[in-house]
Amino acid sequence: MDLSIRDLRVRLQDTEILHGVDLDIADGEFVALLGPSGCGKSTLIKSVAGLLDASGGEIRADGQSLLAVPPERRGTVIVFQDLRLFPHITVYENIAFSLTLKKRPREETVRTVEGLLEEVQLPGYGKRRIRELSGGEMQRVALARALAAEPKLLLLDEPFTGLNEKLRFEMGRLVQKLHRERGLTTVLITHDRQEALRLADRVALMQDGRILQHGAPEDIFWHPVSRTVAEYFGKVNCLPGRAEDGRFSCVLGDWPCDLADGSWTAAIRPFDMHPVPGGADYAVTGIDFLGETAELTLTGPAGAVTCALTAGALAELGLAVGSRTGLMADPGRAVYFREEERA
Repeated sequence: MDLSIRDLRVRLQDTEILHGVDLDIADGEFVALLGPSGCGKSTLIKSVAGLLDASGGEIRADGQSLLAVPPERRGTVIVFQDLRLFPHITVYENIAFSLTLKKRPREETVRTVEGLLEEVQLPGYGKRRIRELSGGEMQRVALARALAAEPKLLLLDEPFTGLNEKLRFEMGRLVQKLHRERGLTTVLITHDRQEALRLADRVALMQDGRILQHGAPEDIFWHPVSRTVAEYFGKVNCLPGRAEDGRFSCVLGDWPCDLADGSWTAAIRPFDMHPVPGGADYAVTGIDFLGETAELTLTGPAGAVTCALTAGALAELGLAVGSRTGLMADPGRAVYFREEERA
């Protein structure tokens, strides 16, 4: 199913939650909706599924409007954060629920459920009760139940919340695997930027009921359209400066640029800021050891900046809190914003 959302507006209790959302999702694509709590992610997918009415705009699937189509006929299934499994029946009965409603033959239902249990890596779990399962196992049952409904569009509303890091990673990979094998169109809601970048074909970052930017993970990370987007995807060092005659000048030097003359801010990721041995303009005022990597806070003419490097490189440099060093930036990775570009 391909999906086209145009100028979508949704009101809840006289408050507009979505303010003209535009988004296209191609058939078979995996899209992550990313953003802080309350930004409108769940409202968006509930509107697509028909659980909330649009107050304006359009939602089309395969070229046809969905606005007048009841939820059960839209070809969508949502896996919610609370999973909504039936605790009083077995795993088999939970997964078979939609097939039973459709009055599928018993042999077909058994074959389908057993196949789904294999796909979600729970063979032989059919007779177990939901209360006998771990959190990760319940996630897999909820996913199998969703797939049993044969959706054209799978909507996942932060289903991995509450799992530990290892299980969350495993469930994400399982969803990605099933998505690819089945050719499903999949939308995942998450507030975890690493999860979004790792799993999705495209990421849409939302804030205050609007989509700030959407694109391939590499594109949205390395080419953010605003400082707000850049900062959401990790730490950035923002260096104010001025462009003139094809060169940008700031406290760390000047380099070629393709900017209109005027005041700009260069946003540079910590891994593109490098301590320079022998220099003394910057004091090391903080070191966060992160295992394989380390982040240094260097304070000097540019203010406090963050520099990231491997733990091995840190050991070779011999830097410690109180040390002094020089500092240089890699301008090839810089992204520029006008001073007023914040949102």
